[in-house]
Amino acid sequence: MQSLSDILEFLTKLVADGGPLISCFLTIFLSILPIIPLGAMISLNTTAYGLLPGMCLSYFSTLLGCYISYKIFYHLSDKISNKIFTKHFQKKIDKGIKKFQTLSLPNLTILMTLPFTPAYLMNILAGLTKYNQKKFAFAIIIGKIFMTIFWSCIGKSLIESLTDIKMLIALSIMITIAYIISKIISKNANLD
Repeated sequence: MQSLSDILEFLTKLVADGGPLISCFLTIFLSILPIIPLGAMISLNTTAYGLLPGMCLSYFSTLLGCYISYKIFYHLSDKISNKIFTKHFQKKIDKGIKKFQTLSLPNLTILMTLPFTPAYLMNILAGLTKYNQKKFAFAIIIGKIFMTIFWSCIGKSLIESLTDIKMLIALSIMITIAYIISKIISKNANLD
């Protein structure tokens, strides 16, 4: 099996040589099936195409990938739960589903904003629990803006960025802004 560095090297060459359509497809694919972290793909896009174009390509591709993943698991949720979970576990699963379904828009948005929250897992959970489609869409639209900005700006210097007080303050500000925006939308659109 190839190492992570070999996969990243292959993807860097593919992104650079393949153009934006290949890059868009890879970003969508990694939002659904996480072979490598989505943050690495966003960094590759900004390296290959420049900060703003790479960020825009990553943002819209990530949105599309998250939504596709959500819809796949939304439509397969009954089949998956009936085949995988036995009646013994059903009470615990139903309890977990209810907790996720009642997650407020601001709280889901914060989870989507955090750079280390696995996007694919949130998409799967939202789909399997049949989380409100409108709330999910707002959460990814708001949250993924800030997540994409974070990964685009730190690029390859993750460890240095996480020890830099300015970057930590910027990340805190982005999370706060995402929370406030989602709170306003939630209130105005009667989503809670």
